[in-house]
Amino acid sequence: MRKFLVASLLSISLICTSGLGFADAAIVYDFDEAETGVVRVKLDDRYQEDTIKIMVAYEGESPEFYDYDRFAEFEAYGITAGEGTYQIGIYQNTTGNSYRSLAMKTVVVDEVDPFAPYLTSVQNIRWEAEDATTELALLLTEGIENDWGKVQAIHQYIIENITYDYEKAKIVRTGYLPDNGATLENGNGICYDYSSLMASMLRSLAIPTKLVMGYSNTKSVYHAWNEVYDAAREEWILIDSTYDASLYQHGFQVEMERDSAEYRIEKVY
Repeated sequence: MRKFLVASLLSISLICTSGLGFADAAIVYDFDEAETGVVRVKLDDRYQEDTIKIMVAYEGESPEFYDYDRFAEFEAYGITAGEGTYQIGIYQNTTGNSYRSLAMKTVVVDEVDPFAPYLTSVQNIRWEAEDATTELALLLTEGIENDWGKVQAIHQYIIENITYDYEKAKIVRTGYLPDNGATLENGNGICYDYSSLMASMLRSLAIPTKLVMGYSNTKSVYHAWNEVYDAAREEWILIDSTYDASLYQHGFQVEMERDSAEYRIEKVY
């Protein structure tokens, strides 16, 4: 699986302009929930014909860039590095791989619940109350009182009903974002779709869940999986529903919990 979402500074030429952080009615920042691990940005439709990228940078670390395409609506981005200073930048494509800065603001997070960032709806783990993803999660876990039992129920549904889309894996492009509704309707997807769907369903049930990207010993390509917090054991448990679905659908026995030593993490959402 190719690397999605994040474009490095090597591939994007940023043109700095004066007046960073200027007041533009077309650009709105929302930092009200920063201490829960999320910031929101909205651009109105005057930028709809432009290619826009949102930068999230944590002190001393390489910034991440996200495509923005929800004009006139707030889009949410996770800030998962914990307490500290974040810069949220907005860049507009000028030509080729060159971008100019439209705005830049700083938000300081003084205190954050360590689990809060992994319960929110963000750009690549999108869920809303009463959407198809949330409704299905509630249906699958009805009558189950134990959180880990809910995790098992949702994992079982995904590995039984979602097949791997090999053709999509061949053509998927940088900037691709999962669509949970499409994954459920089509019954297939790539690893990014599997992990986003599982994270969205579990977060909607208030179960902290990470979407993780990197490499595993079982695959030679960039991969995505989940880490789910088990409150009873007070630890994060690695779950790879993409790999489990392949095993299950070929008649093999599946052990949901995987050894984290077999995976190398590059990004956590």
